[in-house]
Amino acid sequence: MIYTSGVLFPLAGNQTWLRRQCSDGSLRDWNWETMTNAAVDMVELAEDWLASKRPRVARQDGRTRSSASDAARRDDFCRWGRMFQQSRGVTPADAAYNLERDWGRVQVSWLTVEGVSRCLAAGEQQYSPATMRRMLATLRGFTKWA
Repeated sequence: MIYTSGVLFPLAGNQTWLRRQCSDGSLRDWNWETMTNAAVDMVELAEDWLASKRPRVARQDGRTRSSASDAARRDDFCRWGRMFQQSRGVTPADAAYNLERDWGRVQVSWLTVEGVSRCLAAGEQQYSPATMRRMLATLRGFTKWA
C-alpha cells in the first residue's frame, strides 16, 4: 500500500518499508525499523494528516475557514498523546492542550496494539463514549491500522 493524505501505509509485499506522501506531494520511503528507533517528528506527521483532512469552506468574502472537525482532531491527538504518556508514568503539566507538547513526545514504537489498548482502557474512565469513538476514528485515520 502507499501513504496518501498524510498517512503511512506498508508498501505492497514488503512489511518493513513504508511510503509517506508529504504535504508538498513528494513521496518519502521509511524503513519501519529505522523509523521506530529514530526520532520521528510526530507533530509533523500529525500536521500533514490534519492538513489533508481539513475541509475548506468558502466564505462570502472569498476567504476560507476550517471546520470545527479540525480542532476536534487536533485535540484528539493531544488526548492520545497524554494517554500514551500517562501509560508510561508521565503526568501532563498543563491543562491546556498543546500538540507539540502532548503529541510530540509520543514515539512511533508506542503505537502498538498493546499501547493503544492500554490507552483505550484509561480513556474510557476519562472521556465520554462519543469522545472515545471520535478519538479512535482519528487514530485509525492517522495510522490506518489502529
